[in-house]
Amino acid sequence: MDLVWDRSVSQVDGNQLTLDAPLTMALDNAWGTVKVLRYSWPGRIAEAGLENLTLASDYDKKYPKDEDHCWTGVSIENAENCWCAG
Repeated sequence: MDLVWDRSVSQVDGNQLTLDAPLTMALDNAWGTVKVLRYSWPGRIAEAGLENLTLASDYDKKYPKDEDHCWTGVSIENAENCWCAG
């Protein structure tokens, strides 16, 4: 299983890198190989947002604990610098 983070290097000091945002876990060669790759993503969606959005989930009103409905109202993937405000 590969774990992938999308971060920018904000500082280089010898072989130590400082990233623009934290990672969700420590990187340790004892558990696998760590690589830092440079890439570009032309055409990536950026600087986009949703505002004043109302979401309503339909469910069976006879069963107030009904969980057979959508759980995700908004999902933003493969984009950068995007936001969602109610």
